[in-house]
Amino acid sequence: MKSEYHHLSFDIHIGKNLNYLDLYLENRHGLLYSRVHHQPNQQPYTLPYISKGNSIRKHSHWLRSSLKPAVRYCTTIEDFNQERIYLEMTCLANGYSVEFV
Repeated sequence: MKSEYHHLSFDIHIGKNLNYLDLYLENRHGLLYSRVHHQPNQQPYTLPYISKGNSIRKHSHWLRSSLKPAVRYCTTIEDFNQERIYLEMTCLANGYSVEFV
């Protein structure tokens, strides 16, 4: 597997939780719990870089498309609201208005 996917690193362990790409999964007393996972090595509240075109429109699209994994992944409404607030704060911290959010 390492020879075919040398650009990916795998950390294999047995436990009650795992992070896979942008998904966090956990076994909580036999119940599946999930939420959005943010990489700890990435700076928080950072918007993706837009090289060409209308950055407002593209960041608006990013905000809407970032809410889709939150809807799919978050087990509880509290986790969804926390992720939504995180995304809104990201836009506000980068100079967008409350109306944009």
